[in-house]
Amino acid sequence: MSVMLDILSQRKIEGAIHASNQEIIGIEIRRKRIELSYTLSGLCFDICSPSYLCKIERNQIQANNYILQEICTRVAITVEQQELLFHSYEVLLQSIEAYLKDDMDTILKIVKQGEGFENYRYRIIQLMKYIREDDLYLAKKTCNELLKLLSTMQDLDMVVFSIFTAILEYKEKNYLEAIAILNKLDGINMDLSLSILYSKYLFLTSAILLRGDTLIYYTDIKEKLVKAGYYLNLEEMDYALAIYALKVKSTYLFDYSTKLIHNEVYLNSLKFIQGYQNKDMDLINTYKDKPLNDFCKLLFEILEGNEAKIEMIMHLTSSRDDFDFSANLLKYLALSDTEEKRRFILNSCEYYKKAKDMYVANYFMMELLRINQEKPKNKETVATLYDYFIKNENK
Repeated sequence: MSVMLDILSQRKIEGAIHASNQEIIGIEIRRKRIELSYTLSGLCFDICSPSYLCKIERNQIQANNYILQEICTRVAITVEQQELLFHSYEVLLQSIEAYLKDDMDTILKIVKQGEGFENYRYRIIQLMKYIREDDLYLAKKTCNELLKLLSTMQDLDMVVFSIFTAILEYKEKNYLEAIAILNKLDGINMDLSLSILYSKYLFLTSAILLRGDTLIYYTDIKEKLVKAGYYLNLEEMDYALAIYALKVKSTYLFDYSTKLIHNEVYLNSLKFIQGYQNKDMDLINTYKDKPLNDFCKLLFEILEGNEAKIEMIMHLTSSRDDFDFSANLLKYLALSDTEEKRRFILNSCEYYKKAKDMYVANYFMMELLRINQEKPKNKETVATLYDYFIKNENK
């Protein structure tokens, strides 16, 4: 991630960001030529000179479309794939819009159409697919591979890749890393759909980190969503604002945001969480049997003393935290065996140290103290955990 921040700091992008299709075409022609063991002259002998083809591959010339099509055909790039290559800039923007609208059919169609391509623009669209499907393993793998090509990318591709890297960091709960990347893109003149994606995650990440500029980002993303006509996305932002309001204990802001929400599940879940935060059993009982989101359903199971469903817990580990509980804390509460709880706490040290989640860390320290008092074992464990979080916090 530091590599990305360094490159973003060095690369000065001013004005609107654009990108050409020629470079992407050249990358694929060269890759396929080498794959099929063609020499430059062997491929283009009756179409153009080897030096001309070399310039095409290196994006040093604005080539004739007929020549490009003929060469693509000779290296087994189908007509359908040529359509994707020759309009890759427009296809990238189309993919961003599809991602915003949760239009997986469009993204899957594009990925299938370009099957076999290895250029960075196509790989970025693959990255979108993996992130949208919550396949974080493949997303991380693709992201690491693309990171090696970052300095060679055109401006648009670099910005798009950076935003989706930030989204991946966000989904992995690395909020400080996510916002560091997004802050490096401040001031770049983006296409509306890309700008919405950027502003959305700037707001969501700021809300989770309880940053002072959260309300500014909220206003910004709402204005952009209205301008683009993405009205279905508005309540998601209002819900995130309401969660932020609960965290900062702003009754006014909570009331304001809930008045904007009409989604029944969102409203019920917010009231349920409010009841939990305020230890208001009347409020909890009022909403416990109404439609709730997965987070609240799991929280209710734990409050009732039932064993939480592992499938639901695993789902939560890849989704956004809805409150001051993390999915890992919920997973811990679902355990019944004392020794399993002790082991879970000690194995979670690295995760919470990285996230600097002292709320949960303090809870775990008290839990470990309680467990050790009930069933003494390794008296040093509480001190070890305390040292890990407190003494090392400023390092």
